[in-house]
Amino acid sequence: MPYHEKVKTLSIHTDGSSLGNPGPGGWAAIIRDGVKEQVLSGNEACTTNNRMEMKAILEALKWVKLNKKNVHKIQVFSDSRLVIESLNKNWKRKNNLDLWAEMDAARNGVTCEWHWVKGHAGNENNERCDQVAVSEAEKAKTKGSKNYSILSPKKQSKELFFCGFCQKGSLGKLGFLPDSGMVRVDCPHCGRYLKFAPPTRENLKRAKSRPLVSKRQIDEIIKRREDKGQKVSENELKKIKAMTMAEIKQQEETRQGLF
Repeated sequence: MPYHEKVKTLSIHTDGSSLGNPGPGGWAAIIRDGVKEQVLSGNEACTTNNRMEMKAILEALKWVKLNKKNVHKIQVFSDSRLVIESLNKNWKRKNNLDLWAEMDAARNGVTCEWHWVKGHAGNENNERCDQVAVSEAEKAKTKGSKNYSILSPKKQSKELFFCGFCQKGSLGKLGFLPDSGMVRVDCPHCGRYLKFAPPTRENLKRAKSRPLVSKRQIDEIIKRREDKGQKVSENELKKIKAMTMAEIKQQEETRQGLF
């Protein structure tokens, strides 16, 4: 039930769920102003629990920015200690950087208070969100993902993936992760990691043409560096994880054993 009246404070309760990690997942958010409430939900065919926890908060913030023009403060409640502590204590972000970038943009200009609540402990709104999120995950498992986003592009758009870092859309640079069977998407413009894509036939076909390095191969690369008395930095490791063995070998040849 869309509405646009002015309010000062809102509460957002969220939860995420995944059937397997990774696996089909769902998210849910309940937005309340003390009188009315808005329930949002969505799912993805292949995702992780942490991504669904973040997605729930992100989509709720997007909805608020669209429908509540004069919100002064938002109180967000989640049972994800990782997400809440990351926001409260500014923990260093290592994973899901695409969602973090979107979340930073969504909460820009709004004061948010982040509250952790214990899951499955009788909190009414948390329990409701959990039920909806699990239901969405079940839908993704049986029917495929609807991957709903408040601000998603029109279905007709050919630009399927949006990079929060360089602000560009693209078809994405897909790679196949041999250890998990997941499809990794990187931005072809700036090289940043974006997300995991649903393992549809088309995505798998594109991804398998770029098999990325396995954990065993990464360990071998790190060992080669250590044998030379060198260390693989965190930034280098991120780049390695997005490369194929052919690309790494090419770098070794052209840059005299960079890795």
